[in-house]
Amino acid sequence: MSILNVMAGRGRPGIAALGLALAAMAGPAEAGDLVGSAGVFKEPGGAAAIPVPVPRPFPETYNWYVRLDGTLGSAGGPNISERGTLYGTNLDPSNNLVGPAFGNSAGWIGNGTDWSRGFGLGIGYHFTPRFRGDVTLESRSNQQVAKIQGGYTYLTFDNATPPNTHTINGNVLDRTDLRGGIGLANIYVDLLEHSRFTPYVGAGLGVAVQEMRRSNVTSESETSACGGAAPQPACALGFPRTYSSISSTTSASLAAAAMAGLSYSLDEHWALDVGYRLLYVGGLSGSAMINGNQSTLKINDYFEHQVRAGVRLNVW
Repeated sequence: MSILNVMAGRGRPGIAALGLALAAMAGPAEAGDLVGSAGVFKEPGGAAAIPVPVPRPFPETYNWYVRLDGTLGSAGGPNISERGTLYGTNLDPSNNLVGPAFGNSAGWIGNGTDWSRGFGLGIGYHFTPRFRGDVTLESRSNQQVAKIQGGYTYLTFDNATPPNTHTINGNVLDRTDLRGGIGLANIYVDLLEHSRFTPYVGAGLGVAVQEMRRSNVTSESETSACGGAAPQPACALGFPRTYSSISSTTSASLAAAAMAGLSYSLDEHWALDVGYRLLYVGGLSGSAMINGNQSTLKINDYFEHQVRAGVRLNVW
């Protein structure tokens, strides 16, 4: 039965049925008009489209950073040697040495026990999200690296007739300290990207400028009295006596480093940095006049194990 027949034969009920049919047909069309293509919602009545937000990563706008670090380390006993200082030799030309000289003092050398402490500043740049580099300058506090300490004994005669034999006891305290600074150019690889905790590895190459300061105090005393019933002028050998000297030498040597650590991002600007660094420092040597003799102390190349901690600030 057609719609016209319904309208013609039924009167008002036919008109009602037609209205329901038209409403059913119009409903899906109006709902479809509210959703456009590409996920865009439209308001009824032809209003402007409302775009759907699309998630996107936070832009990395900070490439440059500055850093502030402190270090604490131990040299682990560098190899040290000395030549030139002979203890037990004739320090006074008027006296004669009896018995063997003490010889080279290398057998007394001990490694220093001081920990190294440093303070550094640097500026760096993020080349990619995972690759960065920086240049750092560090000052190093005074650190004892060598100590020569011990005693010796030798015999000498005075000019009396017959000569008297004298036993001379000596004590030596010789300390060598290092202080200075290190400049390094470093590269790092961050092992994770867009992470609050970021482990990294790195390496550096540069120069160490260090001052070697050496101080020596040698004291000698006489333990045997002159022979005879009365003091003799020729018996006065000038004991006790003390020799002291201080010398310093500044030199530059190669420095290199290997690093591994972990940084923690507090926010988009600040990050904490804690890590381990193996520092290599090239050898150096310095000479001094010790008791009238030229003495040369040599410190060979050495490695220093360090704990390094600091902060980094992204600036622009």
